[in-house]
Amino acid sequence: MIEIILVLALPVIGAAVLALVGHRSYAGTVNAAASLCTLIAAVALTLRVIDSGPLLALGDQFPVDPFNLFLVALTAFGAFTPAVFSRPYMQTEPQPGRPNPPDPNPPASTCLKIAAGPFPRVGF
Repeated sequence: MIEIILVLALPVIGAAVLALVGHRSYAGTVNAAASLCTLIAAVALTLRVIDSGPLLALGDQFPVDPFNLFLVALTAFGAFTPAVFSRPYMQTEPQPGRPNPPDPNPPASTCLKIAAGPFPRVGF
């Protein structure tokens, strides 16, 4: 039963910790760690249901059967992957809420793409 409590509590705890961390350079790592902990708790819950069968948790308020568990594990994995891949972006963002400034010396291929516009011209 501790697994279901962890699956429910870890995202809330992670959000609270991220609110305290703010826009520091290690916020992406904290986010990835919280998502990893939630994924581990979901895997532990999966193993428990495989071993013991469906269960009811927290006073019969949370039925955990194989279908619900599939959705929980899928959501935990779906939250973990963008948390991992957004870490580098979160570390290089210069100011919160503002994208990186454009490169003052873009490569020539970028200049050609911009000059071509959204639709490349087809010559005959």
